[in-house]
Amino acid sequence: MTTEQPPGAPPNPYEELTNAYYAPGRVPQAMWAPPPTRSWKGPVAVTALAVVMLGFGAAFGVNEFAKHQVCGAVAASTPGQTATGTPAVAANRTTTTAAGTASTGSASAEQLQDEIDATRQHAALLVIDGDLRDAVNGLTDDAENALKLGEEIKTISASQRTEYAKRLVGIARDMDGHWRAAQRACGQAETGLLQL
Repeated sequence: MTTEQPPGAPPNPYEELTNAYYAPGRVPQAMWAPPPTRSWKGPVAVTALAVVMLGFGAAFGVNEFAKHQVCGAVAASTPGQTATGTPAVAANRTTTTAAGTASTGSASAEQLQDEIDATRQHAALLVIDGDLRDAVNGLTDDAENALKLGEEIKTISASQRTEYAKRLVGIARDMDGHWRAAQRACGQAETGLLQL
């Protein structure tokens, strides 16, 4: 094998190719690489990630809002607890309590039902704090049961009221347990509703 160039050939056969390849104004490109193409996968992946992150952020924000409202209301309704300064807590201090409205009549029973429905809506917003959501749902169920029992007691005889009193004590115990669970989920001292 010889390394000599044939007569009339340039000293380096690749010199012309190299000079042509690196000519001014031309971007060097490897001969074996395919031409660059734009992939749709990158922008779609970034968009999907952004949507997921926004979803998590929205869920966290909604959960924190509902937790702040519920825990503030629990603290404001518990004797000896200091409440955070939310609008719901301020409104709770200026309006009548659920216990006070339950004992005053049928118009108050409607107000109590509205309050129960609003509390259920806050519980539905607790997408991250499952313990607090369960406690609030339990409290609203107990409040509805007590409201129904109060309506039933109005129509029964005096001899049947002892049976209803036992049911009322059971509802009160359940409500106290759910109240303690809500206080625990809010990081408050567990005092409950029943002071025994």
